[in-house]
Amino acid sequence: TQPIVLTGHTQVPGFWDGLKLYGSNSDQNVLEYVTIEYGGQEDYANLVLTGNNSRATVRNCTFRRSAGWGVWLARSAVVNNDLATANTFSNNAAGNVYQEP
Repeated sequence: TQPIVLTGHTQVPGFWDGLKLYGSNSDQNVLEYVTIEYGGQEDYANLVLTGNNSRATVRNCTFRRSAGWGVWLARSAVVNNDLATANTFSNNAAGNVYQEP
């Protein structure tokens, strides 16, 4: 019932890598009312889904102040279709959402 905040110890974009789901294909990968900020170290993202067929449902979350993307998705990542509109994005250096071609 309480919001969750994942943040860097120092509030500087890119202070930490961010949250990464690597090859996790569980339908229980659900993020709701989570704020992830100050990630994107090495110009990646606050949230990264990578590996084969990583899956997540992400709604009512906030991605802000990343040194890279708000959310970075591997080509085979599976997410809810409304990811870009069901979440809030601000001040992510590379943009809101990136999907590998």
